Amino acid sequence: MSGVNINVSEGKNVPAQTIMTGRGCIIGQSGSGKSYLAGVIAEELCRLKLPFCIIDPEGEYFPLRNAFQLIIAGGAKGDVGLDVDFHALFKSSIQNSLPVIIDMSEIDRKDDVLNSVLSELYLVEEELTTPYPVIVEEADKFIPQKGRANKMLEEIAVRGRKKGIGLMIISQRPANIDKNVLSQCSYGFIGKLVIENDIGAVSIFFQRQELKDIAGHNPGEFSSFGLGFTGTVHMKPMVTPHGGATPRLQRQPAGEKLANVINELKTKTITATAISGEKKKVIDVLSLPQNVNEDDIREYATSREKKEFLLFGKTVESIDSINRKFISVVLVGIRLPSGRKGEYTERYLMLDDRLRFVVFDGKLRFYEGPLAGESKLLNEDYDVLSLLADGRGKKPNEIGEELGMGQRAALNSLKRLKLRKLVVYKGNKSFLRDYGSNLMSERPRTVPVSADASLIINRRVDERIEKEWTRAIFPSSVLFDCERVLIPVYEIKFRHGDRIRMILVDAVVGRVIN
Repeated sequence: MSGVNINVSEGKNVPAQTIMTGRGCIIGQSGSGKSYLAGVIAEELCRLKLPFCIIDPEGEYFPLRNAFQLIIAGGAKGDVGLDVDFHALFKSSIQNSLPVIIDMSEIDRKDDVLNSVLSELYLVEEELTTPYPVIVEEADKFIPQKGRANKMLEEIAVRGRKKGIGLMIISQRPANIDKNVLSQCSYGFIGKLVIENDIGAVSIFFQRQELKDIAGHNPGEFSSFGLGFTGTVHMKPMVTPHGGATPRLQRQPAGEKLANVINELKTKTITATAISGEKKKVIDVLSLPQNVNEDDIREYATSREKKEFLLFGKTVESIDSINRKFISVVLVGIRLPSGRKGEYTERYLMLDDRLRFVVFDGKLRFYEGPLAGESKLLNEDYDVLSLLADGRGKKPNEIGEELGMGQRAALNSLKRLKLRKLVVYKGNKSFLRDYGSNLMSERPRTVPVSADASLIINRRVDERIEKEWTRAIFPSSVLFDCERVLIPVYEIKFRHGDRIRMILVDAVVGRVIN
């Protein structure tokens, strides 16, 4: 891809490699032309027959079909629905150099869709490692500075480059974007901004005088950074009309190759989740075996009906309901070095959606993990963990020297890792905290089940994220297995007047889950 350029303005070219694998942003207030500039870049990628994906929350990019062959998933003008097999979709996109537009304009659960889309792209790129950028419109809705950010978008921003996945985020409110993601951007275009917080958010990219220029930009004018040229960029016109301005469109006939790909994709739909906003009724998945039946649970519930209320004296509750549900976990198989060269031991680890350890060795127990509630480690933190994996311990200056990061940066990384309970200090040396007691020596027995997806009471566990956390906890390990597993549970509700009390009892061994 060396020497291939994307032309965005007269005399202003961006190396295609930068777009395909780099981290960039297009930012500007409403009406500044940011979506239009993204359309120019998309047209250039189409012209060069370079595949990419646009995450389109408002359905504005469909007019690209006017001049180019591409696949639209979802929306009123979609070639396939959002129940398509995203894994097959991205494989076809990469192998046939066909861009993809994910139109989410007609659904509510946009964040869930994005997580599913990016999870499958991540899996495909683990296999293919082909340069492939994702352009995300209205990025501040998916990776907000405050609130829950999309896990897979964060993952791709920080570590997707190694898989060949590029990222371009588009937003009119940079102050509302997660700073850890925004700081990953090595290039970008900034249109007119007048809100002080927004100008402050992009100040890391510019000198003081350049920030003054940003406030005075006209529509279609941008300041750039990280691209080797300075001054105001006046974007060139698009070949196709902008979707927001021209909603009525006569679609051009698809080429034979595109038609064949779309017809094949129509036969492949996902079975786990219908992204249209409603979950499919049944999914096929593995589960820990259920050894406790509802009669046992009802007998247990009856024994727990009575409860002492301090203010009202002894009273008897009634059993309001008993419902069978599931908790979702990820089962990971890891190989740990045994001490002798070339030899290892196999162990198993289960993590739930809160990154707690789940241990099943005749009993079923949940333990708070070192990363529970925390979802952000920096690249250098993983490097430090890997360095400490030999078990000999390191001083901060030794870590700084070996990793070329300096002693201060090593100290900051160690502080973060200690806060997350991943390292311990012994004297002036740092060691990995030992969580080996939470590993299982044998793979827990599982059985195939058909489960109603609406009865999974915690959010879906993402296997790619769990892999990363496993490597953080056991950095010397090699993963050889990773799959989703369900734990059957009974939800028991007790009623006393208008007061409800609820407990969860696992259906594996019959213990209350805290």
